[in-house]
Amino acid sequence: MDTDQTLSTIATTPTKYNINDYDAECLIGKSKKALVKSNQEVGIFSYRAGDVVWPYMYQDVSKIHLCVSGRCEFVVQQNNSDISPTNYRIKKDEILVVPPGWVTKFIALTDCTVVCIKNKAEHNEKIEFSPLF
Repeated sequence: MDTDQTLSTIATTPTKYNINDYDAECLIGKSKKALVKSNQEVGIFSYRAGDVVWPYMYQDVSKIHLCVSGRCEFVVQQNNSDISPTNYRIKKDEILVVPPGWVTKFIALTDCTVVCIKNKAEHNEKIEFSPLF
């Protein structure tokens, strides 16, 4: 679906979901399992302490990370930059915005839950890297 689906068109009656039973990449987005189809993407991810998401980058997509529980760290570096990576630690209620073109590695410092928001839901835009840092 190319047009946004409003929340009022998901169901004709209230519908309850359990996030632990919900197996999807995103709640809102272009994913087949998304509850709402949209050109933006919102996902909620739970991690265990020590979990790592290896470096990735979005060429034309900004990503907002909202920590809703626990603590996590993002190691970021502008793509093709000689400048050393920078570590950003965020905890509950803190937000990190990563602009397009920045390579990002995620590390869960404690058990944590992070809401991720992308301004475009383009799954083919993600570029994954072997461990750089």
